[in-house]
Amino acid sequence: MPTLPTTSYAILGLLSRGPKSGYDLAGLAERTIAHFWPIAKSQMYGELARLERVGYVRGTAVRQQKTPDKRVFRLTAGGESALDAWLREPPATRDRYRSAFLVKVFFGERIPADTLDEHFQRYATGVERYGEELRRITTQTAGQPEVAYRRATALLGQYLTEAVALWIRQVRDNLVVHPTSPIRRSTQRRPSRIRKRVPGRAARAQKR
Repeated sequence: MPTLPTTSYAILGLLSRGPKSGYDLAGLAERTIAHFWPIAKSQMYGELARLERVGYVRGTAVRQQKTPDKRVFRLTAGGESALDAWLREPPATRDRYRSAFLVKVFFGERIPADTLDEHFQRYATGVERYGEELRRITTQTAGQPEVAYRRATALLGQYLTEAVALWIRQVRDNLVVHPTSPIRRSTQRRPSRIRKRVPGRAARAQKR
């Protein structure tokens, strides 16, 4: 069995819900697993080509009258077995993610206070909007057993946004609004000293 990245198995999982073209798969991924595993459209087509080479998916050309022809991909028996085997493997014990905002906070002593405050407020607005989107999803899917597993992932996202919002309020208050002992590095250049011209020997000789 070939070693594949998580993205490949995510695509196999999406195809387990039914045959789809690469374009439709990209749209489905954006509406669902992109909340915790984003897949770029270009990456989608590359992974489909890989999966087809190893025999996990099969693509079929479909002619269309008013739109360009497309290829529809479906899961093979080998692909379904590979997906089930991967799903039974133990997951990682922790997730690691990248955040440009946290990198800026880490070096926050180099940022002017008003600029840092703008960063926090902008980030808080984005977190609030994302939280509203996730709450809408969890509310709409409540009481629907057929989507219980998908709803569980949205619930985690909702709880995480609530925790991040609380973190923003506390950290912003400590670092920006009422700083306790911040060690800030001035980002303003110090004015250069104006050197006094020292008269040369010729000038001094003229004064004599």
